[in-house]
Amino acid sequence: MKTNRSSKQGPAITGVGRIRVSEYWDRSISSLAAEAIRLAVSNAGDPPIDAIYIGNAFGTILSRQANLGALIAAQSGYRHLESSTFEAAGASGAAAVRAACLAVESGFVGTAVAVGVEKISDVVTSEAEDAKNLTLNYEYETAQGLTADGQSALIAARYLKTYDQDRSIFRSLVLNSYENAKKNRYSRNNAGLSPNVYDRQSCPAAPLGLFDIAQLSDGAAAVVITRAASVENGGNFRPVRILASANATSQLSIHDRHQILVYSAAAESASCALNQAAIRLKNIDAFELSDATAIDLILSLEAIGLCRPGFGWKADRLALNQGGGNIGRGNPTGASGIYQIAEAIDWLHGQPAPKTVFVQALGGAAATAITHILASE
Repeated sequence: MKTNRSSKQGPAITGVGRIRVSEYWDRSISSLAAEAIRLAVSNAGDPPIDAIYIGNAFGTILSRQANLGALIAAQSGYRHLESSTFEAAGASGAAAVRAACLAVESGFVGTAVAVGVEKISDVVTSEAEDAKNLTLNYEYETAQGLTADGQSALIAARYLKTYDQDRSIFRSLVLNSYENAKKNRYSRNNAGLSPNVYDRQSCPAAPLGLFDIAQLSDGAAAVVITRAASVENGGNFRPVRILASANATSQLSIHDRHQILVYSAAAESASCALNQAAIRLKNIDAFELSDATAIDLILSLEAIGLCRPGFGWKADRLALNQGGGNIGRGNPTGASGIYQIAEAIDWLHGQPAPKTVFVQALGGAAATAITHILASE
C-alpha cells in the first residue's frame, strides 16, 4: 500500500469499539465480535458499511466454528455483506486491518470494519495451549513435542547465553507492562503486579517466568476504516490516518532461521512501513509492540532498530505499550492486533498526544509481522 504523510487518499480510522479483555463463559465468539462491531460503527456515527474483515486465530479449533465471515456478519446485522476471515496467529487482527486498508484504498470498498476476536475460556487450559502450539510448524516442531512457550524459552535461553545476562532482564519490562495496564479500562489486569510477586513467580518455561508470558484471554475489538478524503469533520470521533500498512514473513520453524535472535520479518515490515509513510524511525513518537512473551518484545525492539542487539531490555526511555501490551492487558490472540490499534488511538486522542504511533503485531515468533503507522489529523 503506497501512501505518504500528506495524502488524503489513504485510509483513516473513524470509529473504534472494544470489550474488556477477560473470560466470557456465557458468550459465544460471534456475540463478542458483534458487540465490538456495533460499538465501533456507533462510535463512527453509524455510516453504511460495505465489508467486514475478521481476524481470528483459533475459532475453528476452540469454538468449533469455521466460516466466521458469514456468522459474524449476520449476528452483527449485516446480512449479504462482503465478509471473510484472516488468520495469522497473533497478527490475525492486524491482517484484518491491513485487508480493510487495501480494500478502502483500492476504491472497491467505501467503508469497512476490521474486527479481531478470540474465544478461549470455554476449553480447559491444556486444550487452549494445544491450539496455541499449532502456530508452530506442526510437521517438524509440534508433532515432535515442541510447544509455543517452549520455543520462546529456547530463544530466551539463547539470548541470555549470547549476551551473558540472566532472566532478571525481563523484570522491568514486565512490571512496566502491568503498571500501564492499570490505566487501561479494557485490560483484565487492573491491579498491577508487585515486584515481590514477580520475584516469587514460578518459571513454567524457564528462563521465562509465569508473568513473562502473556495470559491467553477472550476479547473482541473493531475499527471502522474509510478513505481519509471522505471523512467529514465535526463528528465526536477525531479521525486517525493510517500512514502505512506492511506485512512481512520469515521462516516459521526456528531451525530454518540463520539467526534465531534476529526477527527479520519484524525488521522488514518496519522498514517497509516507514518507507511508505515517508517518515524516519527517530520521528515516531510512540510504539505499540507485540509481546506474547517478554523475549518477543526485546527482539522486536532490536529488529525495528530502537535498541542495539543485546540491549532490547533497556527500553525505559521509549513511549511503549501504554495500554499494557499483551503481557499487561491479556492476550486475546486473534484480536490482539486490533487492541494494539485501539490503544494507539487512545494515545493519539490523549493529552499530551503524540503525532505518530508505530504499531506492530507478530504472529508466532515473528514468523509474520504486520506494521501500521497511525497519525492524528
